[in-house]
Parts: sequence; structure tokens; C-alpha cells
Amino acid sequence: MKIILFACCWSVLVISSVAQTPEIRGKALLVGINHYRDADVPGTPGCVEDARQTAAFIQSKYGFPASSIKLLRNEQATAANIQKTFREWLIEGTRPGERVFFLYSGHGSQLPDDNGDEADGLDETIAPFDVELKTGANQIRDDRFEEFTMQLSGRLVVMIFDSCHSGTISRSLNTLGANKKNVGARYLPRPDQVAEWLQTKGGSRDVNSGFTIEGNKNSRDNQPFIDETKTGNLAGIVVISAANAKQVAFPVQVNNEYRGALSYAFVEAQRGDIPTVQLLQSRLKAQIDLLHQSGKLDGDQQPQVEIISNVPLADKAIFALTDKTQATTISTALANPRSKIKLTLRTHQQKNSYRIGETISYDITSDAAGYLYLLVFSEGGVATCLFPNEQDTANQIAAGTFTFPRAGYEFPIQEPVGRDVVVALVAKEKLNLGEKIDYRWDEVFNRLNLNRFSEFIKTRDLNLETPPAAITEWQAATIIVTTVK
Repeated sequence: MKIILFACCWSVLVISSVAQTPEIRGKALLVGINHYRDADVPGTPGCVEDARQTAAFIQSKYGFPASSIKLLRNEQATAANIQKTFREWLIEGTRPGERVFFLYSGHGSQLPDDNGDEADGLDETIAPFDVELKTGANQIRDDRFEEFTMQLSGRLVVMIFDSCHSGTISRSLNTLGANKKNVGARYLPRPDQVAEWLQTKGGSRDVNSGFTIEGNKNSRDNQPFIDETKTGNLAGIVVISAANAKQVAFPVQVNNEYRGALSYAFVEAQRGDIPTVQLLQSRLKAQIDLLHQSGKLDGDQQPQVEIISNVPLADKAIFALTDKTQATTISTALANPRSKIKLTLRTHQQKNSYRIGETISYDITSDAAGYLYLLVFSEGGVATCLFPNEQDTANQIAAGTFTFPRAGYEFPIQEPVGRDVVVALVAKEKLNLGEKIDYRWDEVFNRLNLNRFSEFIKTRDLNLETPPAAITEWQAATIIVTTVK
């Protein structure tokens, strides 16, 4: 039996029309909250509309099937349900190389930093439906979203926060409700600000009646809701926030209904072609500037776009897929920075381009004993297990350098031409792989998850001094191999 290297073509998939996107799998979660369970929390008109209309937009523009989109509106958007759905639908429900879209539209706020990682002593938060005004209970901190973001690494991700993620509120003669354009400002006072206001006003609960919203003058200008200095080396993440840390986000009134300025601009900026991330940022700014100039939008908010990725994405359309992007996202998703195992992979011929009819072999060096797996990830969701295989099942290795294939079979290069991502993986315990040749990507990742790989993903952000043993028991190395005629 010959084990064949399937060199499926890794053509550049620059998104330019809806017809190109359905082959790329993924899921979307959109959260919109117009009113809150606590009657004292000011409403945020237009947030449910943001979720609905943005969902329709990504379905028509980017080919997200309706079955891949979930909406949480008002009462559905509790703190527990947002986090549960994010984890189950977006993280556990997708695999590296797939698309993820998330929108939150509602109040943003702040709470005292609870783990000492904020220079200004405050965590940025979002305010779910069940938030409590006086205590700040049930808010979701930026730390949690940074954790979620780490777990999404390797996907093609767009996250939008149409809320104020930082700000201060001060008393003023001008009331928040006095200016019609200020209705529904998307910042919720901190508990200490609320307490001060209630004490000053003799217990009055109308927090909209005496506050002017200002930016946080002590915050970094462009501080995003997701801080890449905490998330580390990730791939494929684009985060868009409604305003920077010194600004406040307001809604706009369009066609007799309120909409979040960012959500509205996100759709309007892509009415024609699909822009690159860099061009999208410019168009978002232009759209917001027009709203300011027309008098429809109060304040001075400017959208913030951040790329958290070791793959250059600025000159790519969002959700665009290239061979280099795909290879690096897979590599980032599989690499284990906590592992002490040192693993290298290269072709034995010391080249990465092969002609049809040639044979290929791989040199793999590991400084630790374990179980070795050699896989190829190809376009179309195809994953091929080169080793172990039916002819060569003994994949338990000692530390050292090994060349594959071993005697008795070979890896011939065959059609079609293109690029593949080859992954060598060493694990301390045996994985549920190798009983067949052909898999699907999601099948491989599911099998890896069954063998504790998900434990690393779920605890990657905790900076554990002594991580669980399973976290350090595997490592992966990746290269790209090109087939030419």
C-alpha cells in the first residue's frame, strides 16, 4: 500500500462576492439589548435593531447561512446566557480556519479591577440584560472576553462592540436627557458614580437627569475592549469598538428608528465592494464623520479597529482566506506555548516545492518521547493522516530525529498542484488518530479535543504558575509544502 500525499490546491480566496463565501464554514452571535431588567438602568434604543440588521447583512454579504446565526435580544441576553452561548456556539462550535462573527450592542461600563492588570484600576465591561445599576452585578469584564478571544485563535474572527468600553460621568447643569441626540448614550455609570449621584440627589434614581458623559481622560487614546498585550500571540482576530477610551458612543436616528452609530456605519461602509480591513477602518471613520457633520450624531466618537494576529490582515478583506493565513492560523491554533517539548519539522530534501512524480519525506526532531502524528491540512476541509497508517502503525517514539516514510512505502506527489499545511504532532498520550487516512478538519480537531487538547485552550489565559499536566504534554510543528507541475 502507498500512502499518498494529497497536495490539494491552496488558492488565494480573496472575498469579492457572496458566491465565494459559503464554502468557508463558521458561526455568528449577535447580542442586542434595548431595555434592562433593572428599571433604573437607562434604555439603549436601537440595539436590538443593530443585531437584527447586522445579522441580515452578514447573511447576504458574507454568505453566513441563517442556521449559523444566533441572536440574543433583551431578556435572552443575561450574563450567564451570553457567556454560555459564546462558549458553546462560537468557541466549541467552530474550528481553526472557520469564520466567527460577534456583535454586542448595549451599555458598556467599568468596574474596579479585580486582578491587578489594569493601569487605571478599572476593568472595562459590557452590561447584560440582568445588570444591577447600584451594585454593578452581572457585568461581563474585558478579562473574560480576552479569555474568549484566546480560545478563538486560528479562526477568522470579527468582533464588534457597539458600546462605550470606557468613560467617566460627571454632574453638570446640562442633563443627559436635555439633548434629544443624547438619548440612549451607551455608557452605564459605575456603582461608585451611581452612589455619589443618589446621595447628592437625596435618593433620586433618575441617573439620566443630571449627568454629562465625558471621556476617561486618564485612559490610553486607542485602548480597545480586547487588549492584545494580554491575549498574546494569536491569529486571525479583528476587533472593532465604537469609540476610543476618551470618547462615548451614541446612537443615531435613521429612517425613524434608532441605530448604534458603529453598527449602522459597518453596514453602510460595505454597500459596494468588500473592503480590506485597512480600507474598512477608513470607511468607518468617513461614515461616522458624515453623521457628526450632519448633526445626527452627538459627541466625538471615532471607531477603533484593532488587528490581533500574527498573520498580516490589514490588506485582506475580513474573512478573506489565503494560503499563508490558513497555514499560520492552523499553526497558531495547534502550537502549545506552555509545552516544554521542542519539536521541529522539515522536508528531508530540504526544499518546500515539489514536482508531480517526485517523492517527499520529512525529518522530525523531538527532544521528548511520545506518540508521533503527521497530518496534512488541505483546502476544502480535508485532513490526511500520513502517519501512523495501516502499513506503519507503531508511532510511539523516543527522543531523537526520525525520517518518514519509513522503509516499505513512500509519499509520492500527485495532482492537483497547490499548497498544503503539514503538521507534525508529538503527544505524551496516544490520540484517537491513525486508523484511517482521510478525515475532515473538524473531525481531527474533535478527536484532539477528546484527548485533552481543549484543556489547554480553556486555561490558556489564566497564566497558571503550575498548569495541569495535560497542558504540557503535546507540541506541534508546521510547514507549507507546494506542489507544481
